[in-house]
Amino acid sequence: MANIRDVARLAQTSVATVSAVLNNSDPVSPALRARVLHAIQELNYHPSAVARSLSTRKTCTIGLVMPYILTPTAPPFIRAVEEEVTNAGYSLLLALSDGDPQREREMMELMAQKRVDGLLISAGPSWDDKTADQIEALQASGTTRIVFAARRSERPKNLDAVVSDNRNGAFAATSHLLDLGCTDIALLALPALGLNERDRILGYELAHRERGLIPRPELRRWGSTSQSPDGIALAQATTRDLFTLERPPDAIFVCNQTMVLGVLQALGELRLDVPGDVALVCFDDAPWLQHLPVPITAVSQRPDLVGRKAARLLLHRLRGDAEAAPPRVEIVPTELVIRESSAGRARLAGAGRAATATARAEQVLEN
Repeated sequence: MANIRDVARLAQTSVATVSAVLNNSDPVSPALRARVLHAIQELNYHPSAVARSLSTRKTCTIGLVMPYILTPTAPPFIRAVEEEVTNAGYSLLLALSDGDPQREREMMELMAQKRVDGLLISAGPSWDDKTADQIEALQASGTTRIVFAARRSERPKNLDAVVSDNRNGAFAATSHLLDLGCTDIALLALPALGLNERDRILGYELAHRERGLIPRPELRRWGSTSQSPDGIALAQATTRDLFTLERPPDAIFVCNQTMVLGVLQALGELRLDVPGDVALVCFDDAPWLQHLPVPITAVSQRPDLVGRKAARLLLHRLRGDAEAAPPRVEIVPTELVIRESSAGRARLAGAGRAATATARAEQVLEN
């Protein structure tokens, strides 16, 4: 294989000049540049990525750490990130944590060892202080630019982030249920550790507050860190428990579309009708939600736009265009897609519906 010295010899110039042409680091006359490029083509020379990274201290790679890939939002998010970084001349390294904070830290450490130029982090639901400490240490080293994408946390505070409008999305979903006449809206969420979950909970509460209402504490449920990150079992058990209350919910707002599976399983076991007995809305849209026997109303996100904006923001930082600019958070709007699970709700009298639903649930639970 030809090396840079072979190119210099054929072009009758120095190694430094060939390097300047390859890296566009120093001005070279058009005639000399043409000679060097011709020699490169003639010898089929390909610069060593390792050697180039040692000399420029850049690897032209960007790392992406995210919890899951088998979710409806992951493919469009990853594709958008990959398109942006590839078009900018970078390669993308993807690492999955499966929602495990220790594995999350291991993947970040691996990215640091690979000397990625930039790192996009989409944190899992079990984010903890050790992970935040590691991010702060990596950030303080100054070797890697970091941007939060899709999820963010209170720590570190001085990082760029691009996220969906979680608060307004939850506000719109809860307001829709209140407008339908629902009076007892349950909220189901994963552990309220990250700002995404907290913003969705806050949006739910603000929708009530705007109407002078206070949601009943026993209707607000979220898991602990020891419970399954995917939330299916948590949602199933919680839904069953909600219908043992003297006044069960007449609507459920589920804070992610994975937990909807657990809710639907429990409602089926309890022989409760959607939307006749209970209206249902979830945060996150997915194609399968509209193909159920009762299509589910959902807050639709734009994972592709989140990924694109996050990649562009990171590339912007890497180019030095905004080196001294303070960190910023970009919010991507959401949209409430109304379907049969809420819009088709039979307008039964609240007390009568509650009594009927409670009696049916109690009968099933006793059996």
